[in-house]
Amino acid sequence: MFVVYGIIALLVLGFLVAFVYVKKPKYGLALGTIVFFLVVGASVLYLSEDKRVQKSEQKIAANELRLDNVVMVPAYGNNYKINAQLSNLSTRYQVTSVLLRLDLKDCGTGQCIDEASSEKRVKVWLKPGNKKNFETYIKFEQLARERSKQEWQLNIVSSLAK
Repeated sequence: MFVVYGIIALLVLGFLVAFVYVKKPKYGLALGTIVFFLVVGASVLYLSEDKRVQKSEQKIAANELRLDNVVMVPAYGNNYKINAQLSNLSTRYQVTSVLLRLDLKDCGTGQCIDEASSEKRVKVWLKPGNKKNFETYIKFEQLARERSKQEWQLNIVSSLAK
């Protein structure tokens, strides 16, 4: 999160420098140099954050996380309420969040048809070897009609850990 605030601060400084340049053009070279370094600094911060996220996604293997006691109920509109228990089977890393994907199927005609899929990142601080109950809502942008017989599946797509 610190990196995001750093990028925002650098962008705000860049806009301030550009504003001063418009008001006092005689400082053009100095201000142009400052803006250049601000943009380079923001880019470096962004790229380092991206690498950090990639590394944290590789720490916990898919078989080291488990969802148990999953309950899904329709909420309001196209939202579904999910209650589940997440188990961190890793002996080394703490989970900070998981990316969940909920797939809905319409099985009313005797044949199941994929109807919709939606993903949501859920922040869950979970130490190695522990379990935690969580609740979240997942929204589907387009669900065209009522389903007579619905089947669903909730999966962990990825996780972040430290």
